[in-house]
Amino acid sequence: MPVTPSDADTNALAAAPAPAIFGGSLSRAPSRPAPPRPPPRFAGALGRALGRAGAWLGEVRHFARAEQISTGGLLTWRQNSLGAGGIVDANIYKLDALIKQRVDWAGEERIDAALEREADAIGWGGERRFADMHGIGQYPPFHYLPAVAGIWAGKALGLSIADTLVVSRLFNGA
Repeated sequence: MPVTPSDADTNALAAAPAPAIFGGSLSRAPSRPAPPRPPPRFAGALGRALGRAGAWLGEVRHFARAEQISTGGLLTWRQNSLGAGGIVDANIYKLDALIKQRVDWAGEERIDAALEREADAIGWGGERRFADMHGIGQYPPFHYLPAVAGIWAGKALGLSIADTLVVSRLFNGA
């Protein structure tokens, strides 16, 4: 004869709390409300391409390396520095200085519309100078081919360095 649970057994099971898995609960009711979503960190395409201003710190070296490769400089070398580097457009570092100076790295890390307008005013065509690419120079040139294609496209379209950075990120799939 099959054993069937009594109504008391069924009610006891229904009243029992759901077992916790990895510190969570199987029940659908949240134990506390979800935190509010933070506002977007940046205005404009440059900010969206970087995601966070902290991403800029390494971005400029990779972008400079891609620009070096785009002009035919496949190899890096040491020149009075601990890190290897190559010859790049000096305006890349003008953009770097602007962002480092204006972004509050310890605070909200915002690139606002005014900063983006100033960044868009910095174009290609600065003097070519040696740039230290410490920690970047050892990567082979073929890793940068999508970014190089983006830089070629940005220069051909007459885009600013900041807009070319966005295009190169799009070509890179990042």
